[in-house]
This record gives sequence, C-alpha cells and structure tokens, in this order.
Amino acid sequence: MSAVTNIILKTGLNEHKGIAELNAKFFQSKPFISCDDDSLGHGWYAGSKCLECEIYVGAFNHLVISDLVSAIRTVNWDDRPGVQLFAQGPEGHWMKEIEL
Repeated sequence: MSAVTNIILKTGLNEHKGIAELNAKFFQSKPFISCDDDSLGHGWYAGSKCLECEIYVGAFNHLVISDLVSAIRTVNWDDRPGVQLFAQGPEGHWMKEIEL
C-alpha cells in the first residue's frame, strides 16, 4: 500500500553543488531537479517573471522524513538559511514547513 509524502525543497539561486551533494546522499528512484531545469522548459510555471529561488519537488513512498532532514542538514549549502523544506504526509491535507 502507498504512503506518499509530497516534498517541496526551496534553496537560494545557484545551489547546484548542494543539490548534487544531497542527491548523492539521499538518492532514491529519481534525483531532485530544479523547477527551472532545462528539460522542463524555461518559465513553464505561472506568473510573468522567472523564479528568484530554486524549487525542487518530489513524491516519496514510505519516506522517513527524519532521514531526508538529516541528509539536508549535512549538505554544505552556500546559503544555509535560504534552504527550506515543506512536506505533506500521507494523512495530511496541507503542507507544513519542516525545521532544518
């Protein structure tokens, strides 16, 4: 049976090394990619401007959120205060920010 947790990870711009490090530490079936990744097309999201942060989304089955939080905390981010994690668990109806 599925138990899906939806994730939004927000970072500052140009955290490519940090995301690569996170993907190496916490790789599941697919790595995190930016909402501005070239494979998605430029500016595909709503609004008339480009994002001024990096947004990464994911849906994980049977995620142990503390494992993801631990992995995020060990990454050498250029702008650590700019990193935020939001999660909606299997029984949730809204996202909540997870303290990092």
